[in-house]
Amino acid sequence: MYTASRRGKSVAIEASGIVPVASEADIKKMFGKPRIAMWDHRSGSELLWRVPDPSSPVEEYRDISKLDGFVVREYEYAVVLRGGRLVANLPPGIYKITKRAKIPGTEIIWIDKRQFKANWGARDLMTRDGVRIGMYGSVILRVVDPVNFVINVVSARQSYTEEDIKQWIRDTMAGILRNVLMNHPIEVVASNRDILLSSVKNACKDLFTQWGIEIISVEIAGMRLPEEYEYLLRRKLVPTTPSLFSAHALADVLEEEIKDFKI
Repeated sequence: MYTASRRGKSVAIEASGIVPVASEADIKKMFGKPRIAMWDHRSGSELLWRVPDPSSPVEEYRDISKLDGFVVREYEYAVVLRGGRLVANLPPGIYKITKRAKIPGTEIIWIDKRQFKANWGARDLMTRDGVRIGMYGSVILRVVDPVNFVINVVSARQSYTEEDIKQWIRDTMAGILRNVLMNHPIEVVASNRDILLSSVKNACKDLFTQWGIEIISVEIAGMRLPEEYEYLLRRKLVPTTPSLFSAHALADVLEEEIKDFKI
């Protein structure tokens, strides 16, 4: 059973037209056969879900006026907006939607508290000594401040779908990489990944914290270098058997790996 906590917070929530209740049975008493929204995490959305959801096959998920209530699980955050402004930050619980909230402009955004993995990639990155390279990898993160995240990322950038958020992460990582690589020559970038990765991680943590996001880990999966510098990458990848990797063979390996990343 999910319950909303603290009477003081409940009063503030109720002013938004969202009323915490003890159980679904309470909603049934009011509406008979209630229409209750609950995020189905098997639907493919890993990080966030929004109602109204124009793409949903369920009518009441497309039109909030047809909903009677919704559930926020222990591993979810939920934030209510009206006209793009914050009106409620909800703890786990079951909520009734009153007429005050069943109006155009009201949105409920669920966010998963758990870790989330996103791939990233960037072209035309410039090292300190003027070498252009490409790079790709992944980042594992989680939202720790849902209000900050929704107001400054989701609402401010109109990033209402998960693909929007993933694209925002890719764009942000590309910006971080450009700034970091300006401080490192190609020799360090290609041959000393530990130094490069440490710089990228520190920059990610500093920047993403401003948006309510905690960075768990950052990985660099591969690089694409001009042919005249590929020997640096081969030396790092296979120091004892360089003959296994010709320039063309290495390019084939990176091309295969890069298919899962958007560059």
